[in-house]
Amino acid sequence: MGRNWAITIGINQYRNLQRLNFAQRDGEAMQSFFQRELGVPTVYHFSDDSPPIPADSGPALDSQPTYTSLLYFFRKRFEQPFLEPGDNLWFFFAGHGKRHADRDYLMPLDADPGDVEGTGIALNYITERLRRSGADNVILLIDACRSSGQRDGTGFGQEKQSGVITLFACSPSESSYEIEELQQGAFTHALLQSLQLEGEGNCATVERLYQRLRQTVPQLTQHYKRVQQTPYGVVEPPTKYHLILLPRKANLSDIATLKNDAFRAEVQQEFKLAKQLWIRVLSVSPADADAIEGIERLARVSPPLEAKQVELQAEQIRQEEQIRQEQQKKEEQARLRAELLRQEEARKQKVQEERLRREAQIKKIKEWTQQQLAKLQPVVGALGAIASITISGSIIAFQIPSFREFSFPYLDEKIPYFDIVPQLISDEDFFYNRGSKKLNNGDNGGSIEDYTQAIELNSNFAAAYNDRGVAYSRLGNDLRAIEDYSQAIILDRNYALAYFNRGWSRADDSGSTSAAIADLKKAVDLFKQQKNYPDLLQKTEKRLTELSSDFTIPNFVLPSRPSKLPTELTLPTLDPSPDFTSPLIGPKFTPTLSP
Repeated sequence: MGRNWAITIGINQYRNLQRLNFAQRDGEAMQSFFQRELGVPTVYHFSDDSPPIPADSGPALDSQPTYTSLLYFFRKRFEQPFLEPGDNLWFFFAGHGKRHADRDYLMPLDADPGDVEGTGIALNYITERLRRSGADNVILLIDACRSSGQRDGTGFGQEKQSGVITLFACSPSESSYEIEELQQGAFTHALLQSLQLEGEGNCATVERLYQRLRQTVPQLTQHYKRVQQTPYGVVEPPTKYHLILLPRKANLSDIATLKNDAFRAEVQQEFKLAKQLWIRVLSVSPADADAIEGIERLARVSPPLEAKQVELQAEQIRQEEQIRQEQQKKEEQARLRAELLRQEEARKQKVQEERLRREAQIKKIKEWTQQQLAKLQPVVGALGAIASITISGSIIAFQIPSFREFSFPYLDEKIPYFDIVPQLISDEDFFYNRGSKKLNNGDNGGSIEDYTQAIELNSNFAAAYNDRGVAYSRLGNDLRAIEDYSQAIILDRNYALAYFNRGWSRADDSGSTSAAIADLKKAVDLFKQQKNYPDLLQKTEKRLTELSSDFTIPNFVLPSRPSKLPTELTLPTLDPSPDFTSPLIGPKFTPTLSP
């Protein structure tokens, strides 16, 4: 299986240029991704205060991204090939970039803007050194052109980098922005989200990653900065658009496309390219019969020595894949054991915290009750009645003989019902209901916080994912909305509203028309089966015939179930001594909505 090898650079504290806020953080986030998700054993990471980098031999390398340190690293480390065909070499840079004398330069920590040629590092020099590694897949991720709040450098990215995949954070005429609310650059934030997507719509290939970045980065910068930033890519050769970057997430269609490219290269007698493509297929699917036959065909038309090398390489790939699978199985077992222990400790901690919370809550209710009782005494005395207030578990019952419906409008204090309701229903239902109330009142940000709390308490809460998606959609964050709708569908394949909502969101994206149609058709089928949303059924059927016209997500895209919370709390009268089955869960009570 193809290996991954990575270099990350993130620079904030420029000595002679405008300092940045989140470039170092971006570099560290990408370093973590490469290690955690791609299994890169050692990421060569350069930042303002990163530790020295262990060398293969001799003293450790200086990791400060100065001109001298970086040049020495690229010269020394890439003197001889050390990777194999089928391997991936990732290069990520976050910082300043400059266009000078028709060439692109990355600016190191000590770069002098008055001497770009003498203190900047030419991007094509970096490309040339990276291609010496032996890897036939070199991926450059350049989040440059930054200054205060933006990463400027008009024209940067125009120089073509031969033989590599290059994704720039912005087009040559634009700037790359840092988002204070996200604590990251817009490009890096979208890049990490895209690379970590699971299921349908993941970014396993260069083509899907590039398309998603072109969609999501402009959405982020428009939402937070009201400016345009559109990623720009140069893929050389064009067949690498179909390159599978994340084999674990690749589907059969991705492999089939790669195989078609390999067959086409053979027909055109581009045997070197065909070999690279077949090796890439084997790295994703080690037992693929077409790939094995393709390698054998190439062996018959290649020189004997090269044919032997190809055969040995294919065998090595199969052996490495077997070892990797065995190691992955062991790691997964160890991870599961550790996760079970963690969950047990978390459960114990949660039980203890819940016990303390309930004790404090009941104490608060008792104090409030005494205050109200003192206010009620003059009125009750005038009526000649005896008032009693009973606290049983977490329920308060007011009992006034012959005056059960009596109200006291002069009392200006009421029980804050959100302080009491958590005692009356399950925690996840409480947060879900409160989120729904906030959503209906237009507090989209507050509803997201509550839905997230509900999901943390119950990760299978499909309705909470769907309704949080509605809140994100109302905030203009269609990317997060679609992710939540998709998770709701994973949890409940017959969730009509989730298909409906995702279809509306996708319908506004011209690149997702086919996916929108599929979602809306599924919603129509489910609405007809379930017979619960006739109005939405009509609107969906109409939309299926009007996808070519503009459409704004209507306000009727609502949560999937009504809130259980009342607009005002009506305290029930209960038996003063209910039977408790658990020391942490009081008697069940489901409030209803006031008209």
